[in-house]
Amino acid sequence: SKLKETATGQDPVLDRYYKSTEWGVLDGAGPRHLLAKALTLQQVASMLDQLAGHPVIDKTGLTGKYDFNVEFESGDPPCASCAISNGLEQDYGLKLVKSTFQLDVIVVDHAEKVPTDN
Repeated sequence: SKLKETATGQDPVLDRYYKSTEWGVLDGAGPRHLLAKALTLQQVASMLDQLAGHPVIDKTGLTGKYDFNVEFESGDPPCASCAISNGLEQDYGLKLVKSTFQLDVIVVDHAEKVPTDN
């Protein structure tokens, strides 16, 4: 498998930007990079959830922590998530598969501010 568990010194770019479990998008001249250090695949799914704007569920069954440095071209969010998906598959052998599933959600349809004593 192309996917390797986290090890210090494995990726100098990640080691320079992140000292612990973190993720972010590195912008600059040229392609962007999705960087993630010492994340479980459940955390990666949650991160992709935020970037893609729709639920991403980890069904790999893997429990280790992994580093990622995925290069992708800038673009609108749907294009960026496609580019990230392609990068994850090419670089790490992780394939995102679109599917339908039931998901429990909580909807808050009303909230009131409760006065507090000073």
